[in-house]
Amino acid sequence: MRDENKVQSFMLTNLACSDFLMSVYLLIIAIKDLQWKGEYFQHDVAWRRGRLCRFAGALSMLSSEVSVLMLLAVTMDRLICVVFALRVRPLSFRSARIICTCIWLIGIIISFIPWTGISYFQDSERGAGFFGSSAVCLPLQLSEGKPAGWEYSTAFFITLNGIAFLCILTAYVSIFWTAFRLIHSSSVRHMVKAESTRTTRLFFIVLTDFFCWVPIIILGILSLTGDFRDPKHEAKVWIAVFVLPVNSAINPILYTFSTLGVRRKLRAAFKKRFAAKLRCK
Repeated sequence: MRDENKVQSFMLTNLACSDFLMSVYLLIIAIKDLQWKGEYFQHDVAWRRGRLCRFAGALSMLSSEVSVLMLLAVTMDRLICVVFALRVRPLSFRSARIICTCIWLIGIIISFIPWTGISYFQDSERGAGFFGSSAVCLPLQLSEGKPAGWEYSTAFFITLNGIAFLCILTAYVSIFWTAFRLIHSSSVRHMVKAESTRTTRLFFIVLTDFFCWVPIIILGILSLTGDFRDPKHEAKVWIAVFVLPVNSAINPILYTFSTLGVRRKLRAAFKKRFAAKLRCK
């Protein structure tokens, strides 16, 4: 289904691609889990030091950061279209391509810098690198100690993501407040209603990411202050399998079934199929 708003559609396509990378990361972890089931302890050291673990960790970081920045870009586009509709020109398709390209470049650079062999990212005591701090190769700062590169992880997973979601939250409060005030004005009612419909659809996509990342950010802050206890180091495993992928799994459903055109087409297809069965009987 082609979206009339090409800018929004293009950004959501890029968001979908970043979500897909999370599934590749999970697939790598799942395959290794099946391969070493019951004997992982024999492969732990080699796995954490290996290239595949680093690659999987870089994919998870790339997916996470691109998703957050892409949601910020989508939100800013909605903010312009609703709040500043009469003062600022909406994003052009060319501007959207430049923004998305920059986001991917930023994501690739920050995700693969730990691959450069810089000593800062190497833990000499454990013999593992930045991504090898956990069995699931997730470089989150969720431990009582300070693993190699913990400041780097904190800067992006906690500080950057925290600021991004504060900006997103502020923007959506402004958007819905503006829509509430203008919806009663006959001169702009149609325009505001159309933009608000798109915004509501995107709001639920942002909401799933918000509920996914806020617990991670809070746990990260608690680990830095020393108030988080995880003696068995299981927090990263639970987050990698059950928390971080939630938005990547739900977003594709929201992309499609929240769109009015898709719902209409599905209803028509079901009716047609049901009518055909009745005729056969």
